[in-house]
Amino acid sequence: MRTALKLVWVILVLSVIPIATQAQTAANKATGVIAGRVTVGTDGAPGIEVIAVKQETGGMVIAGSGAQTCTATTDAEGRYRITNLPAGSLRVSAYAPAHVTPGERNSFNPGKTVNLAEGETAESVDFTMTRGGVVTGKVTDEDGRLVIEEQVTAHKLDQNGKRAANSGPSFSQWQTDDRGVYRIYGLEPGRYLISAGASSDDGMVRVGRAGGTYRRTFHTEAAEEERAKIIEVTAGGEAESIDIKIARASKGYAASGRVIDGDTDKPVVGVMIGYGITKGNSSSFGMGNAGTNSRGEFRLEGLSPNTYNAYAMMIGGESDSYSDSVKFDVANGDISGLEIKMYRGASTSGTAIVEGVKDPAILATLSKVRLQVQNSGNSTTMMGSNGGQITPGGTFKLGGLRPGKSRLSVNTFNMPKGVSLLRIERDGAEVKEFELVAGEAITGVRLIFAYGNASIAGRVEVKGGTLPPGARMTVYIHHEGDDPQKGPPLKFAEVGSRGQFLLEGLTAGNYKLTVSAYWADPDRSRKMPRAEQIVMVAGEGRQEVSMILDITPQQKENDK
Repeated sequence: MRTALKLVWVILVLSVIPIATQAQTAANKATGVIAGRVTVGTDGAPGIEVIAVKQETGGMVIAGSGAQTCTATTDAEGRYRITNLPAGSLRVSAYAPAHVTPGERNSFNPGKTVNLAEGETAESVDFTMTRGGVVTGKVTDEDGRLVIEEQVTAHKLDQNGKRAANSGPSFSQWQTDDRGVYRIYGLEPGRYLISAGASSDDGMVRVGRAGGTYRRTFHTEAAEEERAKIIEVTAGGEAESIDIKIARASKGYAASGRVIDGDTDKPVVGVMIGYGITKGNSSSFGMGNAGTNSRGEFRLEGLSPNTYNAYAMMIGGESDSYSDSVKFDVANGDISGLEIKMYRGASTSGTAIVEGVKDPAILATLSKVRLQVQNSGNSTTMMGSNGGQITPGGTFKLGGLRPGKSRLSVNTFNMPKGVSLLRIERDGAEVKEFELVAGEAITGVRLIFAYGNASIAGRVEVKGGTLPPGARMTVYIHHEGDDPQKGPPLKFAEVGSRGQFLLEGLTAGNYKLTVSAYWADPDRSRKMPRAEQIVMVAGEGRQEVSMILDITPQQKENDK
């Protein structure tokens, strides 16, 4: 059974399809049409479901978010036509699990972005698919016993023979069945390594089952990646008997210690321990299964050899403390005596308003805004209370903030349409950042939001070459004069398949637009192209803009 990635796509579809049966209201202006053809090779593909989903902020489709969705099924010639679509940014995908779309690199958000104007018909939104390859085999242990419900991973290799950037343990994961057999289908043609079991070198924190976990082993029985046998996967082909004799289950080690108050040395009770791998370029996240006891003690189990970082976390409720972290190495035994210190942090509180707006419906949307604090000396937020929401009454409070220079901002994802943070004030003066002191309570902060109906509808022209398959372009917007390195963008949107983008819910003002292209670069050494442009938005109208992105091959970063 395949895990994570493909299931995310299926859950997404199932979570939003019922919405397509709801009556469209006049406010939605669902008058658009998207049409095209799905082919496998040069032949039309009948019976393929094509799905159009209204995208959220930044071109993301979020499962269960209530996104407007419509579907159509291809006819005998592979043609489809989706009608009654709302204006705006839509993500269009062809769902055929046994097939692959060449160049598709984002399995969490597959397909094409189409920016649709009211009443517009977008033709020739086509999809060319290929029958995916299959790899199947059996997993046994060193004694020849079947290994059931064990993770199997297909690692795609790039042109240099290295594992592709998106083929880590979170991708192409499946499990063996009750016969110890796995069958991976829908693979893009290419060269692969097939492995079973877990490895902390991949940035995985995996709690050991009874008896430990199986060490990652490649086909046929290689523990080292360099000794793994490469499997050639062809379109529609099946590589059989790719068996793996997996290394004997290894013992999971434990790490234990205490959480104490850094000022009083007293135990801190009831906090959870978060931990992750810090070795090399790996990244991961794990969490203990119980809070600290009355003596502040904790114990993490099932750890494989690696370098870890652990810290205390408050789950739910408010906290006025933050946690330092402790680094430790697991080699060939348990670790004890770890000590994590927590300190009383600063806090900030105040009110939020929408400037010049009294409409209760618009004011109510502020409760959906998620606040965040970024410390200039520590970009990693250790305490969950460092991010919070505005209450329905328009107030907020953030506690447990780390001392130092910090910036208060909003999380761009899921921002209510038309709402943007205009400025932050204290005592009537605008502030860009706060100097936080341990234990200090900064009050009287006002978050001034703006509400607007203006939009920027743009088109990006690519010159100097052609974007490679799977490449994507994203447009980010900031207020003119803001430093993009010191805060998130106001909004962002993906450039659609026709070179169009749409940024909605803007107020009048001057903005900086930045368009960036990105794609899978095997050696990761080239600077991705980008372009900037200043745009003035007036009133509540629609501003048309054109941008040029020059992708002429650029100098490698390491050659400068």
